[in-house]
Amino acid sequence: MGREERGGHLTGAIISPHCDDAALSLGGALAAGALGPVSVINLFTRSDSRRYSRFRRFRRTVTDVAAMSEIRLREDRRALDGLARELIDLDFADTGVRGGGQEDTAAGDNRAADRALAAEVADALRTALDGLDADCLYFPCGIGRHRDHVIAAGIGRDYARAGRQCFFYAERPYICRLPEADAAAALADFAVAERFPLAGRQLRRKRQMLRHYRSQLSRKRIRQVIDYDARGGGETSYILK
Repeated sequence: MGREERGGHLTGAIISPHCDDAALSLGGALAAGALGPVSVINLFTRSDSRRYSRFRRFRRTVTDVAAMSEIRLREDRRALDGLARELIDLDFADTGVRGGGQEDTAAGDNRAADRALAAEVADALRTALDGLDADCLYFPCGIGRHRDHVIAAGIGRDYARAGRQCFFYAERPYICRLPEADAAAALADFAVAERFPLAGRQLRRKRQMLRHYRSQLSRKRIRQVIDYDARGGGETSYILK
């Protein structure tokens, strides 16, 4: 099941948990114009700096959350310049600022707080979408169980069940690390909607896009993602079964 166009055109919005997620997982499709006119909505853009200052390619130590957050936003604007019709940042704190670890677990102490936060994020996202002409939405699948991604994926499932035209993307780098059987299990609730082939020039363009995220992505991580896309032939969107 592909995208359904209305009135001769189709517009969309990519819901990106963090500033780099849209580029990591759908950057090739974005660069190729395969998604049509799309906006990108970043959810968790207030970031702790400690995990990023270790990257050699960043070569800076930033201790202020506001300063680190602005650096990440600036990188996102450069990477997606000319590719996204609009960038919207909802300014929620990511797990590094909130604390309690990144991974979502069934018995985790963070579940109650994250449920309350998910309701706040959903309200803010609804307001943002009210101001957009978005025929379809792209949400993360929630692979890797990162708490911020789980919140975004849950909101996406709610939109899909309510009848909104929603697609999901398998988040890099998490899907890259999974053995084939585990990847299939992680995608068990989804069916392939559309494939976006990437090779040669498209892969080089995506690599160049990812290099803008100097504070967020190491060279090793970028290679991992590009190698994964090369082996798999590109990127894929999914629908909820």
